Amino acid sequence: MSRVLGLDQSTNVNGFCLYDGSIIEYGKIEIKKICPNGEDYIDRIIELIRILAIQFDEFNPDTIGLEEVTLQQDSGLGRKKNTLGSRGFKTFAKLTENIGNIKVLSRVKNINFVTVYPSEWRSHYGICKERSRAKIEAVDIVNDKFKLDLEYGDDDIAEAILIAKYIYDTKK
Repeated sequence: MSRVLGLDQSTNVNGFCLYDGSIIEYGKIEIKKICPNGEDYIDRIIELIRILAIQFDEFNPDTIGLEEVTLQQDSGLGRKKNTLGSRGFKTFAKLTENIGNIKVLSRVKNINFVTVYPSEWRSHYGICKERSRAKIEAVDIVNDKFKLDLEYGDDDIAEAILIAKYIYDTKK
């Protein structure tokens, strides 16, 4: 495994990092800006897959590194929808569609993929379990380790970098 394309997928912004022992390229795909809120979510998935297909061809990775989807239940307290877990299930379903389509694209392009749970790669870097704090810690670690100047809103990029490095270092 010499080139890993790490992806931190979400329903709005997808971080990416091409890594081969050092960072080659990194950034984010702001899919919600490309396909505004009014459009069907399927249109956003199609656009994401179209962009990733171009990246796969351009970057020529040996492996795609993906964060496994986990269900995060909400209490619903203080939200418009006051039902246990409603937001968590909807997001889980969309992210499952995302990762499934990325896996299919990887197979179509004949590129290996590896999935890791958030707790697996985060614990490797000593990142806490609390989600909002973990995002801040990921940015701090990446800025320190790679001498970057990511901002706290760039957590998708930071997580993609750490996922790519983790898979590169541990899954050879």
